[in-house]
Amino acid sequence: MDADFQELVKRIVKQQGPKTLSNYNKLKAVLDEQGRGAYQQEIRLLLLTLQAGYPAKLAQAQDSAKVRQEILHELQEDYFILPQDAEGLVSLLESLLKKPNSPSSPDSPEASPKPAPDNLFILIEGGTFLMGSTRKEAYKRSNEMPQHQVNLDDFYMAKYPVTQYEFQSVLGTNPSHFKGKDLPVEHINWYTGILYCNRRSLKEGLTPAYPDEQEPASFDPAANGYRLPTEAEWEYAAKGGNKGNKVFLYAGSNDPAEVGWFKANSGDMTRTVGTKEPNSLGLFDLSGNVWEWCWDWYGEYSAQAQTNPRGPGTGEARVVRGGSWGSLDRTLRSTERGRGEPAAISSSLGLRLVRQRL
Repeated sequence: MDADFQELVKRIVKQQGPKTLSNYNKLKAVLDEQGRGAYQQEIRLLLLTLQAGYPAKLAQAQDSAKVRQEILHELQEDYFILPQDAEGLVSLLESLLKKPNSPSSPDSPEASPKPAPDNLFILIEGGTFLMGSTRKEAYKRSNEMPQHQVNLDDFYMAKYPVTQYEFQSVLGTNPSHFKGKDLPVEHINWYTGILYCNRRSLKEGLTPAYPDEQEPASFDPAANGYRLPTEAEWEYAAKGGNKGNKVFLYAGSNDPAEVGWFKANSGDMTRTVGTKEPNSLGLFDLSGNVWEWCWDWYGEYSAQAQTNPRGPGTGEARVVRGGSWGSLDRTLRSTERGRGEPAAISSSLGLRLVRQRL
């Protein structure tokens, strides 16, 4: 974890007192102001540990070493945070609570000059939902009908679109038109998305989901590595999964400005991920910012019920979902279907990752 960020947090807590740690909105606002808009990924990780109650667990621990290991395990296993990030977070909390840090080692976070990628994923519990639009839905399009029943298994989905920092840390390049480490990566085609999924999986010791990353005909459902969401998984998550008691027009709201960046408010550019409101599952930017590549070939809907659909076996275009910074508000709807040739690139095209729950 970035040393300058840690010093910033320590200084703020020293100035405003330890109660600052329990006022998440105020802490975020102060960090944003004094950090001048930087450290967005680090702030999200810190707020996660605070909201999970880890400071209290550390402060009340009878066996601090045991509790420390339990927290490290939870951060890595339940939230998919890399070991060096988890270690940095716990060490920061210990310093704020004035508890001694663990002995330093060659693998300690201080040895890393840059923060690691944001690896927060949300468990999307499976269920049954109605995919597509009814004839009465506002702004509906013919390719969103007929509405049909879909059954899905559990899966994990990233809270945010892949950022430029995450992308560059894996593939060593940043093709984006709009530059910024916390902006979504864009200007990538579908094949590059597949490549990123496999290379990131290998980097993190996971089994790649795509056996053939050059011309993938399928993905391996038994692999624990990263992949693109199916179109059905994407829409299910955007609608709130089995927590979506109320289905909104957009991903988390009937007001697109609450949850997304689009033509009317983006300033004609991508924006820092996670700066609008999330939907009921805690997922950000599913409406707007960048279109997100899906696995499926684009095809017409069937009225038949389906289980874990993957789309047609062949096609000419792949599905994209969510709308972008340059879209009209109606295009940000959770049921809106876009398409692009797999080799297409655009400053409005990005990606979001999912993983199987095995």
